Amino acid sequence: MDYRIIEPAGDETFRQWDDFVKNHPNGNIFQTRWMYELYKTVKGYQPLALLLTDSQGALAGVLLALIITNGPPLLSRFTARAIITGGPLVRDDNPQLIEHIIKAYLEKINGRAVYSQVRNLFKMPGEEIFKHAGFTFTDHLDIHISLEPGKDELLSYVHKERRRNIGRAENKGVLFSEVTSSGELLQGINLVRATYRTIGLPAPPDDLLLNAALSHSYACAFACKYEGIMIAFRIVLCYKDMVYDWYAGSDSQYHNKYPNDYLPWKIILWSKEKGYKVFDFGGAGKPGVPYGVREYKLKFGGHLFHFGRFEQVHQPILMQAGKAGIKIYKEIKKMSIFRGHGI
Repeated sequence: MDYRIIEPAGDETFRQWDDFVKNHPNGNIFQTRWMYELYKTVKGYQPLALLLTDSQGALAGVLLALIITNGPPLLSRFTARAIITGGPLVRDDNPQLIEHIIKAYLEKINGRAVYSQVRNLFKMPGEEIFKHAGFTFTDHLDIHISLEPGKDELLSYVHKERRRNIGRAENKGVLFSEVTSSGELLQGINLVRATYRTIGLPAPPDDLLLNAALSHSYACAFACKYEGIMIAFRIVLCYKDMVYDWYAGSDSQYHNKYPNDYLPWKIILWSKEKGYKVFDFGGAGKPGVPYGVREYKLKFGGHLFHFGRFEQVHQPILMQAGKAGIKIYKEIKKMSIFRGHGI
């Protein structure tokens, strides 16, 4: 059977895309049309969607990538990177279809990104196909918490100190709530931004989180409040039987109220009550390498999965130049902060 690559256009194509991901055994939120439309609303984000169709016009594969740039405009061509999360998805995990869509992707991404990273959310079939196409497999762990057990059993899997902190938060009067208003969402986003600044990582764009939550579809936002003040915020993505932990932030002044223990637990319970089957707690670093985030997440129970990632550098010289440029840019920003002026 002949296959061809098309880019999304028209209601029928979008309908097929929705149905294909929904019905695929490994279908996930990060390969949906909804995510594609969300990416389009964010400055500095360029979604690239490739749809594989058969000779009958039926969809046989999907690959959604996100091209991201960091830093000022002059550095953007040196820092553009492409992220594929949870994809590609192809009919029956057919190796030939994986090869076809990966080949098309590499042709499309040429000149548009310095490197590509495929973040696997499941055991990706066709590992040799990726390697043959120039990708390198790298170790990376993920944590899943099954929501099948009852509440008491779920709590029994939580580390005893974590359980104590959950009780302490409740005793101190910390309150859990869903966040839906734009005003409160912006408060939460400020917490995310401050947290990422503290740990030295680039924060997600405000528009990404705000537009996702305000779509009132697959994103849900939650907060912990103490005496009316938002002290922690978390946003998750819900699709099929999965809840994906996405972004989080908290106010370090209130860590003695234990919101970073209480909020994830309450979201896990909320997920179970809503009928979801798995809570995907996200990345847990590399096996054998100490990683505090992994230890923190594992204390809520759950199991480690080694899905790994695939990476390919398309433009090595630009990548090295981009790393040097970003380092200098960050140092200039630090000096400007100490002087009390923005750059």
